[in-house]
Amino acid sequence: MREPGGSVEAADGYRALFESLPVAAFLWDKERRRFAVVNSRFCELLGRTSGELLAGRGSWIRFAHPEDRKELIAASIRSARTGEPFRIEHRVLTREREQIWVRSEVVPVGGGEGRPAFWQGVVSDITDYREAGERLCASEAELRGIFAAMRDVIFVADSSGRYLKIAPTNPFLLYGPREELIGKKIH
Repeated sequence: MREPGGSVEAADGYRALFESLPVAAFLWDKERRRFAVVNSRFCELLGRTSGELLAGRGSWIRFAHPEDRKELIAASIRSARTGEPFRIEHRVLTREREQIWVRSEVVPVGGGEGRPAFWQGVVSDITDYREAGERLCASEAELRGIFAAMRDVIFVADSSGRYLKIAPTNPFLLYGPREELIGKKIH
């Protein structure tokens, strides 16, 4: 088997690899202000065809949620100045104007004088992860509210009667500050 190196065979191999990635991937041409390459997962994520994405000139920022655009622009400017990659969680809007959360990991490449000619990146849909986090925070806030309204002392002890945790319910019923009781035995 021959080593690929700049041939049509190598280009086909790289394209197959790019298409088989389990995440959305792109190459943004900074000078032409358009996508140079996108994979099918990227198209699926934005609800657009590769033809639409590759033909469209203008800023990639048009797909970002309006409230996240300033942070994205700042991250890309910093990256262009420093040559450092950036990772950012933000919202994008699909063709149907549906809002989804993504994590973009972007690396500047090429160019001269320390300025990137392209940005290459991968984008992962993290909507389910973010929504689960929001549900967890809401649930935690609800439990904190319930504990704050309770008048009983609630604690967790091990089999020897040692305090492991003391809920912040009614500290006036304790014989000492919570922090001092942790690790001590009930009796």
